[in-house]
Amino acid sequence: MVQRGFIHIFLVLIAVVLIGAGVYMVFHTRLTITPNLPPESSSTSETSSQANNSTSVLAGNPVSDSTSVPVSSPPSSSTGVPVSNGSSPLGSNVNYIADWVSEIMLKDVGRRIRDFTCTPSPCTVDANGWPIISSGQTAATSIFTNLAGKYPTGTYHVFYDGVGSLNYSGGTRDAGASNAGHDVVTVTNNTSGFGYSITSSNPSPNHIRNIRVIIPGGDCGDVFVPADTASDCTNSARFRPNYQTYVEQPFYSRFLKLYRPYKAIRYLNVLLPDQGSQGGAILTTPRPWSARVKMTDAIWLRRGVPVELLVKLANTLHADPWFTIPHLANDLISDNPSDPYVRQFATYVRDNLNTDLKAYVEYSNEVWNGMFESSRHATQKGQDLGLSTADNKNLGSLRYQSQQSVKLFKIWNDVYGGRSKRIVRVIAAQGTVGMSEGEPYAAKNLLDWQEAYKAADALAVPEYFNALPQDQATVAAYTLDQLFAYIKETLIPRNILVTKDNAAAAKKRGLELIAYEGGQHLVELGDFQKNTNLNSLYNAANRDQRMGEAYAQLLNGWRENGGHLFVHFLNVSQQASGAFGRFGALESMLQDPAVSPKYQALMTFIADNPKWW
Repeated sequence: MVQRGFIHIFLVLIAVVLIGAGVYMVFHTRLTITPNLPPESSSTSETSSQANNSTSVLAGNPVSDSTSVPVSSPPSSSTGVPVSNGSSPLGSNVNYIADWVSEIMLKDVGRRIRDFTCTPSPCTVDANGWPIISSGQTAATSIFTNLAGKYPTGTYHVFYDGVGSLNYSGGTRDAGASNAGHDVVTVTNNTSGFGYSITSSNPSPNHIRNIRVIIPGGDCGDVFVPADTASDCTNSARFRPNYQTYVEQPFYSRFLKLYRPYKAIRYLNVLLPDQGSQGGAILTTPRPWSARVKMTDAIWLRRGVPVELLVKLANTLHADPWFTIPHLANDLISDNPSDPYVRQFATYVRDNLNTDLKAYVEYSNEVWNGMFESSRHATQKGQDLGLSTADNKNLGSLRYQSQQSVKLFKIWNDVYGGRSKRIVRVIAAQGTVGMSEGEPYAAKNLLDWQEAYKAADALAVPEYFNALPQDQATVAAYTLDQLFAYIKETLIPRNILVTKDNAAAAKKRGLELIAYEGGQHLVELGDFQKNTNLNSLYNAANRDQRMGEAYAQLLNGWRENGGHLFVHFLNVSQQASGAFGRFGALESMLQDPAVSPKYQALMTFIADNPKWW
């Protein structure tokens, strides 16, 4: 116990030094960093169109920007969707909505776009973020970037309102099939990226706007049965193309099929994309409900996905949603604001989430992790409020996180009319930072401060296996056989000891132990991000069948030592060198799941280990 505690205190000191030097390092968490990529170049094709009177947006009719939340009766079950994940012990984290991400959640891939680049600059935009260009000006953006072979070829349907013309890079417009407000674009090669430019546009308010780019393919009359064409369906008459169904059912069927086995979906990356982990704008001011990302917004990258869609996805999958609430939600940092974020968020969930589903609720994400703004905020508030000791700023951070978590839970309780079984209140801790009075330091200080555990339902920890920073030089010289021996004999057994300690701490306080993230965490840190040997070794390991065996060992150890729900990180994410990591169970939506050892290990564990708690 003492040795583990010393190691992790040492790691914290290393992290502080590296972060101060501008190097992002993390232990027992993942790094997801936005690449600094240029906008896609424009092609030379051009078309003009007439006004389109459609006012539909991604999920149907426009959503009011009103700060009030409609009260309605939530559905009691997922209409027409068989419940196939009821006994599943696993969940998954979803990935970002962004042009460089290989996971595709929505049929409308136009929601992946990055900020428009106007030539000449600057860009003037309307209230929803759509460019209003002047004569001779263009506005370009990207939909798929640096994703060679990882996005579909085929026929894309582009719908838009207003009058003007669009150019497409990486695709060719079919002039004969296109008409006003609707372009048909063929992508025959998925290696060069795909995007568009607004090359001409009427003045506001009839400028080109509300651009929807619908991915090829469809389903076979069942949202969980994807098909590229009608011939893929047993009954071709049942084929429903995406461009005809995206309003009623906005989710990409390949995405739904891959997520269907999971019982819980954690929405970290689509609720907190601005917390400072991907190079975007960092949340530093209070967030009212009216400032949330909306269905009518042009760009969701670095802003997230509207709660309306997150609830709809949970209902569609019949999976419990896990909401990570921004640390600067205005009703968490002040009393009775006029436009409360948390209260109205909770009200929407209460009124629209199926009543047989539970909402997991967590204060921010990894508040212990100094790479995030929420951590820096908590450390400062801990000092300001006198929660720290003279020699321990970290203690004040933990106590502040604990207090804010309880405040968050109280708002949700109020909205639900008391302590409700429809909510799971989660306090999340770093898995390993030494021991305190025989218990994990982070868990003990979070849960016991002002008896916070009495307001919670679960203690959540990360459950990753990874090489320690100081061991990277040794690991870089390993063969693949040696690496897997190291994982089997050292890394995972170390995790199991930590699981046992945290499970005991949770059980002592009447809480569940759950994993908010977990899986392999083979990333290179510091100078080793450029080490070709280590990168090649980690790439090969993640594609090796023995990685599936490692996952089985990790998950079985989790179960046997007191763990309950395990939420993997991530379901789909491309491999990348350095700190970008290899977190995806699958590398793209187009990959055959049968050839992924990680995805197969997760599915096998679900089949062989029905919910045991």
